[in-house]
Amino acid sequence: MTHCPTDATLSDLNGHISAFKMPAADLADLRDHSPPDPAIDMTTLRQRCLGNESFAHLLLDEFQACVPQHLVGLARFVADANVPAIRNAAHSLRGIAGTLAAEGFGQAAANLEAATSKDDWALILKSVMRVHREALRCLAEISRHHSVPTGSEFADALLQRA
Repeated sequence: MTHCPTDATLSDLNGHISAFKMPAADLADLRDHSPPDPAIDMTTLRQRCLGNESFAHLLLDEFQACVPQHLVGLARFVADANVPAIRNAAHSLRGIAGTLAAEGFGQAAANLEAATSKDDWALILKSVMRVHREALRCLAEISRHHSVPTGSEFADALLQRA
């Protein structure tokens, strides 16, 4: 099992995200370029689990339980301007995405990881918002394909906003 960061709340995430100062044009760019592919390739995920549906469901449950908390942590690192922590969080999220066959989420996390080496805060903030958007797409995809309740009020609240 994955160890998740400590408790997170929707208000924590909203507070940190609202602190991101992005030009309106950058926000519009984020809305206009949502990948048309499914957020999670369920066929690939099942193959990676060697056809073991229980294991695939376990991975989906772990994603629902942990990723919202990782996003709160990422937002805190951005608020603290902690570039090494942002880089580490992006790398971790990229690994989670790879395990789950979430290509768009993985690419967003990889772009964020790369942005941290450029010391370009506009690019870092834009990349954080894309990571957040792709995580929400994954959560929505999981809710469509996975009928097990999240057990997380926070994840449920994020899904309602997606």
